[in-house]
Amino acid sequence: MFATRQINPREVDFELMWLWFFPALVAAGSVYALVGGLIGYECPLKSFAGIPCMLCGGTRAALALGHGHIFHALEMNPLATLGMMGSAGYLAYAALSVALKSRRRIRFVGFAGFSPRRRRFMISLIVAVLATNWAYLIAVGR
Repeated sequence: MFATRQINPREVDFELMWLWFFPALVAAGSVYALVGGLIGYECPLKSFAGIPCMLCGGTRAALALGHGHIFHALEMNPLATLGMMGSAGYLAYAALSVALKSRRRIRFVGFAGFSPRRRRFMISLIVAVLATNWAYLIAVGR
């Protein structure tokens, strides 16, 4: 799924792009936290159908992570929390690779080298993780 390879000069430098994007994302989240959020905003799926969407609790999880409450963030939305923590790890990798001017980078290569059976298994695993997270959100009533 992931491989290290030499990037060519014309290729998009995702690590440098992430170093610009992440601080902007943190700044937007800080403004959101200071202002108090979007007044009157509700999840459209939850207001229409009465069930939470797969991202419900993600904003509260981000705020909990910002305050250092990892377990509370995991309670709000486990998959979103793990995604945010993974993004922070990628930020550290991106900063290091850009600072060292490394031309060898980690890239997502997909399931191209997988057998059809393994590819189906990986896709089924991803769908199962997403469905389990959504079932958890429905069960706890996010």
